[in-house]
Amino acid sequence: HELPVIPGGYAIGDRVFYAYPNWRAPDGHVLLFGVQGKVIGRSCIGDGKDDERVWVLFPGLGYGCICLEQIARDIPVIPGGYALGDKVYYGGPSRPAGINGDCLTYGALGEVAGRATSSRSTNRADIAVVFPGNEDAADVRLAEVSRESPVIPGGY
Repeated sequence: HELPVIPGGYAIGDRVFYAYPNWRAPDGHVLLFGVQGKVIGRSCIGDGKDDERVWVLFPGLGYGCICLEQIARDIPVIPGGYALGDKVYYGGPSRPAGINGDCLTYGALGEVAGRATSSRSTNRADIAVVFPGNEDAADVRLAEVSRESPVIPGGY
């Protein structure tokens, strides 16, 4: 009998990196963008999506069943020269962000949490930013953020 195939072409022990924005588990642990882990098996949850996930062990954090799109073989890079935790100001239009009531507000100061991931983000050069009062990181375009507080032209 054959061993089960691990999705994504991965093998037991392969080194992977978490490539999604920082994620806080219900127990308070935080899985940080770029943290290294190793593949320890295939998903066997039985919900029809086991071919889309692998089990990954993250040292000091434990293990989790992670979607293939959330991991990378190479160290993920945040676009625009930003680093995890950099402070940025949002200079785009105020708008809803996500499905849980989060909002993006012009001039808000946030913290870079990784690269963008949503299907709304068609440009892989977008970044994910956590803003105060929001539950999740929001995907924003590089043109919408800056290291300095935004100014509306014309003195408005």
